[in-house]
Amino acid sequence: MERELNILPEKRIDRFMNSAEFKGVIQIIPWLGPYISEKISSRENKFIQARIEFFIQDLYSEINAMKDVTLVNWLESEENYDIFNIAIESSVQNRSREKSLMNAKLLMSALRGDVEDLGLVEEFLYSLKDLSPIEIKALAVIYHAFNTYEKSEHENELQFSVKIKWRELLIEKCLIQEDDIDFIVKRLENTGLISEITGGFLNYSGGQIKINKTFKKLIKNLHTSE
Repeated sequence: MERELNILPEKRIDRFMNSAEFKGVIQIIPWLGPYISEKISSRENKFIQARIEFFIQDLYSEINAMKDVTLVNWLESEENYDIFNIAIESSVQNRSREKSLMNAKLLMSALRGDVEDLGLVEEFLYSLKDLSPIEIKALAVIYHAFNTYEKSEHENELQFSVKIKWRELLIEKCLIQEDDIDFIVKRLENTGLISEITGGFLNYSGGQIKINKTFKKLIKNLHTSE
């Protein structure tokens, strides 16, 4: 549900506090109300306010998907407070709705107790935080490409990477120029989710990638609330 951006900040805040999404979230997580109220009231920029609202909408959708789950006061733990805070700050940092949804899903997987290592969830949130909208989309396209095909026992990782044509998909789906793909890939490598394939392959000079096990763990955490 798109929000109008040309209304006064005070009226925008009042409308948000009375929205079905906000009321639905704090009904399940009562302690979240004052926290979100402070967050959105302290941000006068209309775009930042809108992004906080979008994050709450995404969180509301995740809560609605849950069944018979009791959530405790998460903010009593300093570690949990940091995880919640980074999820919101990451979501408001840029306009990517995909990132907002990822953050909401990661947060809910932690709130539900679906993950064994909360520290890993925190690392996922920090890894995604600095990615641009196009980089978030590129990650999704890359994972989908690698997950669509099965690697045969006769293929090595280089042959598999070439076969799935992930570079062509980035050009088609993300509108990334061929000359810019390596730059984007280097940025994504810094997340630890993908790696460039190295080794003494015949006639190979670089430029192909593989997804790491940590990337698969991230996707698993994103799917725990589905």
